[in-house]
Amino acid sequence: YLHHGGVVNNQRLGANRVTTQSELRYVTVTNAGADYQQMAGALDHDHFGIRVDAGSPILDHVTVSSSGGDGIHLVGGQPTLTNAVITNNTVGYGLVFEPDALTNPHTSAFTATDYSGNGNTNRVLIKPNGPLPAGVITLPNLVVSGQSIPVQTDSTIVVGFGTTLNIAAGATMNFAGNQGLQVDGGTVNAAGTALAPITLSNSLQYPGSWLGVYMRSDSL
Repeated sequence: YLHHGGVVNNQRLGANRVTTQSELRYVTVTNAGADYQQMAGALDHDHFGIRVDAGSPILDHVTVSSSGGDGIHLVGGQPTLTNAVITNNTVGYGLVFEPDALTNPHTSAFTATDYSGNGNTNRVLIKPNGPLPAGVITLPNLVVSGQSIPVQTDSTIVVGFGTTLNIAAGATMNFAGNQGLQVDGGTVNAAGTALAPITLSNSLQYPGSWLGVYMRSDSL
């Protein structure tokens, strides 16, 4: 069990420097979420149970619950997350991705056995923070007990030159009001199937609640 302070992997795990691949297996992180700025002298405020900035940590059968912020915040690196239990992180999101954490081959393997009771109506958050970086980015489809967990984004996703965005079959993406998906020289592969369609919408579910898909150049 890990309490109170959370975990950061930015060439460090906790206070000890890491020189090899970090692993958390069958670890429970509960009641974490103290202010990261105060804890580590960071430039930004952040509250989390586990945060990954760099490296290739393996997170397997990890339970993150009752965080004072987000459950798991993946900022960068090449993390592997399998068989996670992410529950009752009511203050923030259960799982947060930033684009640099999505440009890795392990993204499609993210799995959870329980994702429930988290804040923001139990959605997963994608934080584009401007145009997506160059490379191949895969938006995961997190399926728990046969149900796809909706992905929320609070700003327009811009797919520019040199960027390929893959949206997994069965995924549901909710865009904030006046935000949407803009294809501007890059490539979007959104290959749903009859049994696993892709849904792009807004959680408010009324006409005009989000921008839509804008193909300025190139096409889906």
